[in-house]
Amino acid sequence: MGTVNRSLWSFFLALFLAAQAFAQGGATGAITGTVQDPSGAVVAGADVRIVNQDTGVLTRSLKTDANGVFTATLLPVGTYTVSINSGGFQEAKFTDIAVRVTETTRMNARMAPLKVLEKVGPGSRAERRYHHRHDRGERRSPYHPQPPSLHPELSTTVDPLFRNQFRTERLRLSRPWRRSHPGQWPARRQQQLLDRRNQRH
Repeated sequence: MGTVNRSLWSFFLALFLAAQAFAQGGATGAITGTVQDPSGAVVAGADVRIVNQDTGVLTRSLKTDANGVFTATLLPVGTYTVSINSGGFQEAKFTDIAVRVTETTRMNARMAPLKVLEKVGPGSRAERRYHHRHDRGERRSPYHPQPPSLHPELSTTVDPLFRNQFRTERLRLSRPWRRSHPGQWPARRQQQLLDRRNQRH
């Protein structure tokens, strides 16, 4: 009689433990995914963090294998955020990943390369694009190459000889007859000289 009681007790205990294990396993699911770069090549060794959105608690932290695959099992049913980080890539974040009872949620993650921002500062290419140092010490924009005489605040930094040369050049360009007939006087000026000579005689 005692042997039968012990057998029944052992049977019910085993049945109870099996039911508990089934209940715990049935209330969970899994997330699996493949991490790739923009060309489609797999990214091995990427850090994967899985956070429960309802509680904000980090539920799982793992790395991708040699094939760029990660699998997180026995995750409680809920909604998760999956964050993936790897050197040379921007962080990839996926929200609202649902985990259902006894189901495996599959996802594909495509990593984007880091953007290299050009440093803007003295001597940088971006700085030289808008300003350049004149040989005489003048600093101005290449998109508005105005003559030094139009900048009174810069007049002290410009060589006087250079200023005179600029004025001479501006005067020459303002007389189109000299550009078209170099070394010749205009007919009107010649006539004026002849009239003056005639008046003297």
